Amino acid sequence: MSMHGAGHDLAMKNVGGADPAAVEAGRPDVSSVDVAGVDLTHAVWKTSSYSGGNGSCVEVADLGEHVAVRDSKDRGGPKLVFTREVWGAFVGDVKTDRFTL
Repeated sequence: MSMHGAGHDLAMKNVGGADPAAVEAGRPDVSSVDVAGVDLTHAVWKTSSYSGGNGSCVEVADLGEHVAVRDSKDRGGPKLVFTREVWGAFVGDVKTDRFTL
């Protein structure tokens, strides 16, 4: 899955080798995030104040060097983990309406 905007290609990948295209293009290489190595046991999950409480939102946890995201309807389900750099680029692009839905 890729998201395009503001000169960033943000990709969610399985953990594995580096993405040569991302490295060559100077983009953050999200494949280097070792999801299995990030401890989420003490994560403090937060929901946006804009969420409205209907359960159709995500929760975010600040992990220092990483940011984790999970579905608020499936808190025990899979989590996505991003580097702070990649998450910041994504949030910046969302704030400037770089994505079309």
